[in-house]
Amino acid sequence: MDNKITKARLSSFMAYSWITLIIVAVAAILAWELLFAFGSVKLSREESFYYYYDINVSYDNFATFNNQLLTDNDGDQIFSYGIQKVEPTYLLENYEQFITLVKGIDGDAMFSSSKRNSKEGQEYTTSQVDSIIDGFLTYDYDKLVSDAKAYLSKYVEQGQDPLNFSNFSIEKMETEFLNRVKNDNRFRTKEQKREGFKKEMQRLEDLANATKRLSLLLEYDNTLPENDKVFYKYRRFEQSLNSASESEKAEYEEAYNNTTTLRYGLNLVKLTGGKYNTQDFFRLTNSNTTTSENTVLIIFDYYEDQPFFQFEAITFVDYIVSSFGSFSFYA
Repeated sequence: MDNKITKARLSSFMAYSWITLIIVAVAAILAWELLFAFGSVKLSREESFYYYYDINVSYDNFATFNNQLLTDNDGDQIFSYGIQKVEPTYLLENYEQFITLVKGIDGDAMFSSSKRNSKEGQEYTTSQVDSIIDGFLTYDYDKLVSDAKAYLSKYVEQGQDPLNFSNFSIEKMETEFLNRVKNDNRFRTKEQKREGFKKEMQRLEDLANATKRLSLLLEYDNTLPENDKVFYKYRRFEQSLNSASESEKAEYEEAYNNTTTLRYGLNLVKLTGGKYNTQDFFRLTNSNTTTSENTVLIIFDYYEDQPFFQFEAITFVDYIVSSFGSFSFYA
């Protein structure tokens, strides 16, 4: 039998079978996509950590800072195993982008400006960070600690200190972990679950210790005179009330009356004597200052949407305070 492939036979085959070839190709592509979709590890929102630079904060050295976040002195990511993606974003002048991202719960932290500004004929001053606090779900640092303690309390017996890892129940931790990862492709086999649980215990121990240190920093801040405070204080909706039109004032006044002055930001200029200098990483743009004055770190509150890894933000704060500051309880 003559089975030789000739140009004429190939042309004839293509003329009559091209539809079949297209169908086979499409089927192969769909099969590959399905294999990838079901076999790959999909990141949930809370497995990513997004932090932003306000348009008023310099972005010059972000790459170095981000690399430090990804690898500590031992070459390990400073976040727990739960964070699979760390992404910094400089907002330039596109605040619509920021609103879209943060309203879509794609935000964990932000470096912003507390510098006061005023317009001609305006009696009050405004700042960018106050605008963010008024407009978005932001944590005050005391609530951040209290929420973290409440989260960690489920691993200890009632009445025990949730910031002391020796109180944690192995059984409670393992049960919670296995329930959470039952649909996670990274933890299918017994060995993967065993190794994953070791990382989970390390995550919880690190979080308890970092929360304890932040709690001590808040206590220390209470002892400082006003000009030396480590934290930036603000009463939410004060700026919005001051700048509101007459038709809006009643609404903002009601909201303002339901708030108190709280510690919403970390004053980066107050972190001194550490391994790094804050002015090398966090400075205001279009400013004559060579310090990190008026730069603050705020944390977004999406605890309800990311109940397991919301407090990686405390790890973020912990790294910054321990790297740039020189507090004895962070040693």
